[in-house]
Amino acid sequence: MSDASTTAGDLSDLVRNRIANLRPKLLDLTRRNPLISTRLSARSNSLVRVVDELPEIIRFNLGHGMSMRFAPLPPLEDDPKDELSEDFLDALSGARINDEEYQQAIDALDPHLDESLDVARQLERELKDRVRVALGMPPRQKKADLSLQEHARINGITPNWELPLSDEQHEDGRHDDDLIQTLMLPDDLERRLNALTAKCRTWQQETGINVLHAAFGFLEWKEPNASNPSFSPLVLHPVTIEKRKTRQGTEFWVSAEGDDTETNFVLAEKMRLEFGMNLPPYNGGSVEEYFAEFAENAPSALQCKIRRQVVFGVFPSARMAMYRDLDIAQQNIEEDDVLSALFGGTDQSGATPFADEYDVDEPSIEAKAPYLVLDADSSQFSTIVDVVDGKNLAVEGPPGTGKSQTIVNTIANALGQGKKVLFVAEKMAALDVVKSRLEAVGLGEFILPLQAERSSRQQVIASVRNRMEMRSVSSPKDYEKRIEQFRQTRSELAAYIDVISANFGDTGMTIHDVLGKSIATGDRLERMPRGLQNPQIDDVEKLTVIDIEKILEKAQTLTDASNAASRTAKYWKGLTTLNIDRFAANDLAELAIDASSAFAQTASARDLMEEYGLNAALNTNELCQIKQILDNITPLIEKIDRQLTIRLTNDDLHLSILEFLDTCAEFQDEKSLLLGILDYSDEKNLASSLYRLHDLCRERNTKNLDASDWDSEFSKQEEYLETLNESLNKLSKFVEFFPEARDIDIESLERASEIVRGANQKALLVRSAVTAEPSASTIIEEMCKNGRDLNKEKKRIEIEFSTKTDISPKKLKRYSEVIANSGALSWISSEFREAKRIYLSLSKTHEFNKSKSSSYLRNLAEWKEEVASYNDNPQMKIIFGLNHKGIDTDFSIFDELIKYYRHIDNTLPGPEHRQIRSLLKSGDLDLITSIPDISAPDNRMIYTDLEAAIGASQSEIAESRAFISQAAPLLKIFREPEKVSPNQISKLAERFERNKAIGNDLDSNETIKSELGERFMGAATKREDFEKEIEVVEMLADAGELEVTVCSLIDRSVVYEAASAIGDVLALDQRATDALANLTAKSGPAIAAAIADVPPRSAADYLDEASHDQEGMFTNSNFANALREMEECGFLWAFKEFDTNDIPNSDFPDTLEAIIYQAMARRTFEVHGSVLTRFPGSKLDELRSNLAKFDNKIIRLTRQHLRSSIQEAAHPPTGNSKGKRSSFTNRALLENEIAKKQRFVPVRDLTRRAGDALLELKPCWMMSPLAVAQYLPATTKFDLCIIDEASQMPPEDAVGALFRANQAMVVGDTNQLPPTSFFRKMIEDEDVDEDEQVLEESVLEMANSVFRPARRLRWHYRSKHSGLIQFSNEHVYENSLIVFPSPIEDHPDMGVSLVSVDGLYKSGTNGLEAKAMIDAALRFIRTTPNRSLGLVTLNQKQRDLLLEEWDRAVNRDAAASQYVEYWNEHNDGLEQFFIKNLENVQGDERDVIFIGTVYGPERSDGPVLNRFGPIAGIAGRRRLNVLFSRAKEQIVTFSSMTSEDIRSDEHGNPGAFMLKRWLEYSATGRVHSGDTTGAEPDSDFEQYVIDQLHSMGCKPVPQVGVAGFRIDIGVMHPQWPHGFIMGVECDGATYHSTKSARDRDRLREKVLTDLGWNLHRIWSTDWFNDPRKEVERLRAAVEIRLNELDQSPYVRPSVNIFDTPLIQNINEDNKSPTYVSPGANSPFNISKPESLTENSSSKNMDIVEIGDTVHVRYLGGDQSSRSVTLSDADNDPDAGIVNVTSPLGRALLGAEIEEDFEILIGNTVRPATVEKIIKADRNQETSVDLHAETVDPKPISTRKDTAIDASSLRAEQFYNPDYLEILRPYACAIVDSSGPVTFRHLSELIARAHGFQRTGSQIKRQVWAAVAKVRNYSNSPNGEKVFWPQGLKPAPVVEYRGMTANGLKREWRDLPHPEKLGLAIEIVRTRQSVDQAEAMAARIGLGRLRQSTRQEFNALLAEAQSYRESNR
Repeated sequence: MSDASTTAGDLSDLVRNRIANLRPKLLDLTRRNPLISTRLSARSNSLVRVVDELPEIIRFNLGHGMSMRFAPLPPLEDDPKDELSEDFLDALSGARINDEEYQQAIDALDPHLDESLDVARQLERELKDRVRVALGMPPRQKKADLSLQEHARINGITPNWELPLSDEQHEDGRHDDDLIQTLMLPDDLERRLNALTAKCRTWQQETGINVLHAAFGFLEWKEPNASNPSFSPLVLHPVTIEKRKTRQGTEFWVSAEGDDTETNFVLAEKMRLEFGMNLPPYNGGSVEEYFAEFAENAPSALQCKIRRQVVFGVFPSARMAMYRDLDIAQQNIEEDDVLSALFGGTDQSGATPFADEYDVDEPSIEAKAPYLVLDADSSQFSTIVDVVDGKNLAVEGPPGTGKSQTIVNTIANALGQGKKVLFVAEKMAALDVVKSRLEAVGLGEFILPLQAERSSRQQVIASVRNRMEMRSVSSPKDYEKRIEQFRQTRSELAAYIDVISANFGDTGMTIHDVLGKSIATGDRLERMPRGLQNPQIDDVEKLTVIDIEKILEKAQTLTDASNAASRTAKYWKGLTTLNIDRFAANDLAELAIDASSAFAQTASARDLMEEYGLNAALNTNELCQIKQILDNITPLIEKIDRQLTIRLTNDDLHLSILEFLDTCAEFQDEKSLLLGILDYSDEKNLASSLYRLHDLCRERNTKNLDASDWDSEFSKQEEYLETLNESLNKLSKFVEFFPEARDIDIESLERASEIVRGANQKALLVRSAVTAEPSASTIIEEMCKNGRDLNKEKKRIEIEFSTKTDISPKKLKRYSEVIANSGALSWISSEFREAKRIYLSLSKTHEFNKSKSSSYLRNLAEWKEEVASYNDNPQMKIIFGLNHKGIDTDFSIFDELIKYYRHIDNTLPGPEHRQIRSLLKSGDLDLITSIPDISAPDNRMIYTDLEAAIGASQSEIAESRAFISQAAPLLKIFREPEKVSPNQISKLAERFERNKAIGNDLDSNETIKSELGERFMGAATKREDFEKEIEVVEMLADAGELEVTVCSLIDRSVVYEAASAIGDVLALDQRATDALANLTAKSGPAIAAAIADVPPRSAADYLDEASHDQEGMFTNSNFANALREMEECGFLWAFKEFDTNDIPNSDFPDTLEAIIYQAMARRTFEVHGSVLTRFPGSKLDELRSNLAKFDNKIIRLTRQHLRSSIQEAAHPPTGNSKGKRSSFTNRALLENEIAKKQRFVPVRDLTRRAGDALLELKPCWMMSPLAVAQYLPATTKFDLCIIDEASQMPPEDAVGALFRANQAMVVGDTNQLPPTSFFRKMIEDEDVDEDEQVLEESVLEMANSVFRPARRLRWHYRSKHSGLIQFSNEHVYENSLIVFPSPIEDHPDMGVSLVSVDGLYKSGTNGLEAKAMIDAALRFIRTTPNRSLGLVTLNQKQRDLLLEEWDRAVNRDAAASQYVEYWNEHNDGLEQFFIKNLENVQGDERDVIFIGTVYGPERSDGPVLNRFGPIAGIAGRRRLNVLFSRAKEQIVTFSSMTSEDIRSDEHGNPGAFMLKRWLEYSATGRVHSGDTTGAEPDSDFEQYVIDQLHSMGCKPVPQVGVAGFRIDIGVMHPQWPHGFIMGVECDGATYHSTKSARDRDRLREKVLTDLGWNLHRIWSTDWFNDPRKEVERLRAAVEIRLNELDQSPYVRPSVNIFDTPLIQNINEDNKSPTYVSPGANSPFNISKPESLTENSSSKNMDIVEIGDTVHVRYLGGDQSSRSVTLSDADNDPDAGIVNVTSPLGRALLGAEIEEDFEILIGNTVRPATVEKIIKADRNQETSVDLHAETVDPKPISTRKDTAIDASSLRAEQFYNPDYLEILRPYACAIVDSSGPVTFRHLSELIARAHGFQRTGSQIKRQVWAAVAKVRNYSNSPNGEKVFWPQGLKPAPVVEYRGMTANGLKREWRDLPHPEKLGLAIEIVRTRQSVDQAEAMAARIGLGRLRQSTRQEFNALLAEAQSYRESNR
C-alpha cells in the first residue's frame, strides 16, 4: 500500500471519528430533556396542561388547519383591589423570582396530583400576603378558600389531568368547540402563556427551531435505580400560539405549524440505545388507536403506563433530525472534501492569520467578481474574490462591518456563475437580514427560504409559484458600455492620482507635498523682486526635506547674526575670525591685555620670578618650555606621589618599573580568560586533571565534552541492542516452526506479515492448494463474474416477474411457444389457458400481453437453464468447496482471495521469494498468522546477521560505560564543558601552568617591592594605579637640561605659582614687541588701525576695553561664519538681493523657503504639467461624481443582468408526470403543486422529489442547520455553503450543511458569543447563568485554524456615532476597525451614557433597576417613536422580570402597544422591540439599546459582591463585546453600581475588568486611548486651509476620527454650537493612497454623507493655480451650509408613527427603493409567460372546488364509498350535498384525485381517499340580485376601461419632483380602471410596476403627491384611505366585484372596506349557510379560514346587519 493511500485512509478515519464523537452532542438523552422527562410542575413556565378535552379532537383540529383558543377557568374575584397597584405588582414580580420559601414550596409540589394547582394557588396567595407585609399594606380581609378543582366542577369542568375517553364525549358539545380547557385562572394563564411564547420566540430566533409542541399522551416509566418516574410525551405536533387583543381581554390561539404529527423519536432513541427496545412509531391517524397499540406492544421489561394527557409546551424534538443526519453508518461523510479539510487539517495551517487585501482595481482581480449587487469595500471585495477562487474561507466580521452585505454579494456572484448556494444560520435575524437584502436587490425569486416561520407548505409553494410565474427579464442593453464607461472614468482619476502621489525626484516628497508646500508659502513672494519670484535652482529635485531644513536653519542663522552684529560696539567690527569659540575669544582678550600692560611692567614682572627660584636671565624660549611643562603637570600635581615621581626620573628605575607593570597586566588578562573557562577551586590538581581528561578523550576520539550527549549516545546504543534482541527473539520463535525462515531477510518477513494482517480473514480460510495454482485465479474470476451476471439477470426479471417456480425450463419454453403461436380463438385451447394462467401467476403486473408474455416466459426458461448449468459445474464445486452455493455463493470472499494472491505476487516477486510466497498462498493458517512483525536497523539482515550484530553492540556498550565513568567526574574542572573542544584541553593545561609560573615570579620581585612600598601588590599590581606618575615623568624627560629646575619646583610645591609668573613675563615681552601684530593677524587689520596713532597708555586702555568686549567678538565672528555657510549652500545671492533692495532681512528664511518650493513647483509643472492641467478641480469633481453615478448605475444594472442570467440559465428537469400524482417528480410535481390552493405535499417530500428542479429554479436555499437535516436529502449537493454567525455554531450543527457542499465560507466573529449550553438554559426555568459553560470551540474557530489565511472585514458601518464602537475597537479589536466619525458626536441622543440607579441586587434580580428601565423605555417610546429600541440585561432572571413588567405596561399603555406593533411590521420586523439577556442578543441591531447591569449591593449601605455570573466566565469579555456593539445611535446603561465597585484590574478577570471599563466609559465618554481630535494636519496644504478657515471665523479641527479613517478637516462655527457644520476633504495621502477607486471616490463619501456629514472637497492643483478663488469658494460653501442649518432647527427628526397619515410614516430605510427592471413586474404590462409557467396558469381539473361532485372511499372498516357535492350554501348530507364548513367539506375542499385525508366523524377519525372528481359547469355564474331590497351596495359597473400605458415609467427618476408629470396620469389610470382602491394597494401596484420589491414610505409619499389632489378619497373605519374613480363619489358600501377586478387579481387584504362590506351585505341578505363567515370564505375562494380572518368576517357581518337595519 502506498504512503499516499495510507495517509488518505488515516485522514478518513480521523474525520470519521471526530464526527462520530460530535454526533451525541446533538441529542440530550438525560432527564433534563423534557422529551425524556417532562417536569409537569405548577411552577414551570414551559408548559400548559389541558383538562376536560378529547385528545383525538384536539389533534384532528390542529392537524387540519383549525385554530383553537386556550380557555381559563372562570375568574375568582377574591383578590383585594389594592393588589392591582403598580407598586404591588412590581414587588410581586420580584417576589415570584426571589422568595426562597415560595420557590422551595413550588419545587416540592407533586405535579401529578389533581389538586396540585390548588396548592400552587394557595402558595401564590401566601406569597401575596407576605408582599403585603413587606410593603406595609393593611392585612387582607380573607374569605373562605375556594378549591380550583371545586371551582372547575361548579362550572361543569372535569378537573382531572387524565383526559376523558373517546366514548365519554360531553353532551353539551364542549369537546367539539374551538376551545382548549385549562385548569388555570385568567391572570395565571395569561402570565404562563406570555412566558411560554416569549421563551419559544427566543428559541426560534436563536436557533431557527420551533420548540412549541402539543404533546399527546405520556409514557410514565422508571429508569433503573431512579427514585422518581419519568413522564415522556409520546406524540408531538408543532404548533404556534398567537396573542390577540379583544374587547373582552387578551386571547391566546394555538394552531398547527409545519409538517404532520410524529412520534417522540428522542424517547425512541433512548429506549433503543439504553434498553434495546424498539417503540412502535406513530404513522398518522388516530392517537387513541396509537395509545392502545403502544400499551399493547409496550416491552414487558419496561414498567410503564400510558397517561392520557395533553400538554402544550417546550419540546425540542427537532434536533433528532440532525442526529440522524450525522449517522456515519448511512453515508460517507468522512470522504467529503470540506469536512476533511475542516476536521483533518490542510496544508494552509502555517499561513498568516489574515490575508492582505487585493488591489481590487487590478483587472484580473476585478474580473473575478463581476456581480456586485450591493456596495463592497476592498476588504469585502477581497473576501468575494477568495470565494470565487474556490477557497474554503473563514471570514471574521466584527460588529457592523457588513457581513450580510458581503454574503449577499458573494451569493450574487456565485449565482451569476451558475453555482448553487446553501446559506445557513441558526439565528432567525441573520437569515432574515440576508433574505431581505437579496429580495431588495431583485433576487428574491431565486431564493428558497426554509427557515423557521417560513417553511410551512403554503409558504414554500407560494415562493415556488412566484418563481415559476415570474415574467421574463431582459438583460440591460447598455450593460457592457456602462462598465466600460466606469472603467474609463476610473482610469482618468487614476492618471491624476498617479501623478499627484508620485515622488518628486529624490526629495522624499510627493508631488502633492510639493504643491501643498508651495500653496502654503506662495503668499510670501507676492511683493518680492522679480528675481525672487521666478527662481531657477539647479537640481532642485535632489533637495531632500532634510536638505531644505538645513538650508532654512542656516538662513535663519544668517538673519540672526546680521541683526546681532549691527548692535555691537566698535572694537571688533570687521572681525574675520570664523567659528570663534570661548578659548579663541580668551586668546584675543589676552593678546589685548598683553599689549596694554607689557610695555610698563616687563622689567618688574621678570624680577618677581626670583621668588620661585627661577633665574631672571632665562630667555623667552626657555621660559616658554618651562611654562609648557608646568601647565601640563598642573592638573596632575595633586594626584601624584611627588617623591616617587622625582625618583622615577632615574632612567633605569623608570624602565624596570614599567616592565614590571606590563608583565602584571599580561598575567591578569590571561588569568581572567582562564577563569572564564576553568574552575580554580582545585587549582592544585587542575593541570593533572586536564591532562588526564585529554588522554581519555583522545583514546575515545570524543567529539565534545557534553555529558548529556554522552548519555544520549549510550542510551541509543542500549536501545539498538534491545531492538536487535527483540527482533531475534521474535524471529527465533518463528524459525522454530519454519526453519527456512533462517535464510529469509527481515524485510521480506515484514512484507509478508503486512500482507497477512491486511487480508480478509474469510479469504484466508478458503485458501487451498487448488486455489493457489497459477491458473486458478482466472477461473475463479470468471466463475464469480458468471454468478453475478446470473444474479443481475434474476433481479431484472423479478422487476415484473417471479423467478420462484418449480416449473421446468422445458415447460416454460413450451408455454412461451403456445402463447406466441396463439390466435384469435386460442382462448378455447386448454393449453393456452394453462400457459396464460402460469404467466399471470408469475407476473407481478397481472397484465397479459401476448408478445410480452411469451418473451418473459422464454427469458425465464433460458435463465433457469443457465442457473442449473452453473450450479452443477464440477470445477466450481472443487474450487469453491464448502462455500459453493450456486449463484447464491458469497463471491466477495473469493474476490478478496484473488486480491490476496495478487498482493503476494506484487509485493514478493522473483525467485528469491519463492518460499515465502508458497507459505502465504497455501501454508497453514496458524503458521502464516504467526509471521512476526519485526524490524531491524538493516532490514536486509537474516537470522545469523542479527546474532553477530548483537555481539558487536554489547562490546561497544561496555567501552562506552567505562569511558563515561572515568571522564564524567573530570568535567567539573570546566565552567561550561559543552563549549570546550577536546582538542583544546592540552593547550589549556599548558596555558594554566605558564600563567601560574609568571605570577609566582611577580610576587617575589623584591627590588620593585622596595621602590613601590605599600603600593606593591605582587602579580595583582595594576599599571593604572601609577599612570599619573609615569605621565609626569615622561613630560619631564622632554625638558632636557631644565629637568632639574622643574623638579625643584615640584619638590617645593610651587608649580602653579611659577607657571603664572612665567606667563606674565612672556605675555608682556611678547606684546611689547610683536603682540600687536599677533592680535591683528587673528582679528584682522581693523583693531590695529584703530590704535595706530594713539599714545601707548591710550593704546593700552583701548586694548584693555577691547579685551572685555567678548560679546562683540562672538557676534561678529558668527556673522562672518553665517555668510560663508550661505555661500556654500548656493543661496547667498538671495541674501544679497535683500541687501540690494533694502528688504528687512528678518523675512529672509520664510522667503527662501517659498523660493525653494516655488522652484520645485515650477519643475513639477515642467515635467507633469500636461497631466495636472488636464484635471482642474471641476473636472475631478465631475469625474468623481460620474464614477459614483456609474458605479451605482452598474450595481442596479447588474441586478437586472443577474436576474436575467439566472432566469435564462435555469433548466429544471421535467421529471415524471405520468401515473399517480404521488409519483410526480421535479417540474411536473412543482407545476401540480402551484396549481393547488391547499393540501400541498410536505416540504421534505417536495425537496426529495423535486430537488433538482428546485435547485435550478431557486439556486440559493436559506435555512437553519435543523432545516438542512429536515428537508435536504443527503444526495443534495451545493457548490457553496455559507454559514453565518458561525462563532455561536458548534461544529456538530454545521456538519450536515458542509457535507452537502463542495466549498465553504464560514462567517462570524470569534470575539463575539461562543457556542453555549443554550438548550439546557432554555429548557430549565431556573437561571443557570452562574454555571454557564462554553463549549470546546465553534465551527468558526475550527475554520480559522485550517482555512488560512482568513479574511477580516474592517469597515464599520453600523454606528452613527463613533463612540458606540470605539470601546470595542479599543478593548477587543486593537483599533483595527475603520470607524467613520459623526458630525454630531455631542448630540444628547447619540453615543453612550450612564443612568445611575439606587437599586438592590437580590437572588438574581434588581427590581428598582428594572422599573427604571421600563419607565425610561415608556418615555422613549412617547418622545422618539421613530427609533427602534432593545432592552438587554446581564442575566435571565432580570430579563424575565422586565418581560413581566413590560407586558403589564403594554396592556395599559396604548402608545407602547402601538409602538411594539409598528416595529413588528416595519422593515419585515427586523428591528422589532425586544427584551433579552445578553446570551440572545447577538445578531440584533437597534437604533437605541438600553443595558441593565443588574448587579449591585444587596443592601443600601452594603458593598457590591463581585459575582458577575457569565460575565466572569471564560467568554465574559466576548459576551460584553456583543452587548456593547448592538446600537446604531445610542446606548444607555442603567446600573446600580459604579466602576469603583468592581474590584478587578487588567491582570484579573477580563470580563469583570471590561465591565468596569465600560461603566467608566459610559460615565465619562472617554476610552483610555484614542480620541476624535488632537492629531496634526496631514500636510502643509491642510494647515494652510485651516488658517484660511480660522480667518473666516470658523473653528477647524484637523484629522477628525477615532480609528482607521479621519476626515481631513472638520469645520465648526460659533453660530452652530451643535457639532461640525461640514467636513473638508483634501486630495492628500489619505485620498491618493487608497488602492480601490470605489473605496476612495464613492463608498467613503457615501458612508460619511449617510452619517450626516456635509462634505466640501478641495484639490491641490486648483489651490496652487488660484488660491484666492478657492478661498472664496470655501467661504461661500461655509456660508451656504450655515444658511441651510439656519433653515433646519436643530432637533432630531421625530415623527409620531401612530397619528401621522400613512404617507408620512417613518422611512423604512435611508436608501432609495431598489431598481430591478422597469415594468417587469407591472400588472399592467402583461407579457406572455415563459414556457415554464404555461401549464401552471391552466385550470387543474383534479382539484376539488365548490360545486364539484366527489366520489369518496373510506380506507378503514368496510371501505364503503359515497358521492357528495360541495356547496357553499346548503348542507344536506342525506341528499349528498355537503357544505364547505362541515368537517367533510373542509377536508375535501382543495383535495386531489387519489389523495388520502382524514374525516372526523363524531369522536372517531376515519381515513379516506378521493376516487373521482366531477367538475361543475362554471360557464353559468349565479348572480345575486343586490337590488331586491332597499339597501343596496352601490354598483360600479358603469365605468369604461381605461387604457394604462407603463412604457413611460422610469424607476431611476421616481423620486425626482418633475417625475410627477409621468406618475400622475399613470396612477389616475389605475384608480379609474380599478377603483375604488386602497391607498396601500395603489402604492404597491405602482411600486411593482417600477420594479421595486418593497413599498416604503418614500414611495407612498410620491404616490400620494401624484393622486391626492386630483382624485376623491375617503377614510375607512380601519383608518385606511380609499381612492375613487373620476366622477364617482365616495360611498360607504359598494358591490363586491370578485377577486379579479378589471383583469387585476386581488388578495382579500387588497379589497377596500366599502367593497368588503358589500360582500357581507350580500351574504346576510341571501342567508347563505348557517356559518356566514364560512360562506364569505367560500365566496372569495378561501380554502382554510384562520381565526383572525374569521374575526374580521364576523365584524363585517355584524356591521352589514347593523347597516341594513339602520337603512331599512
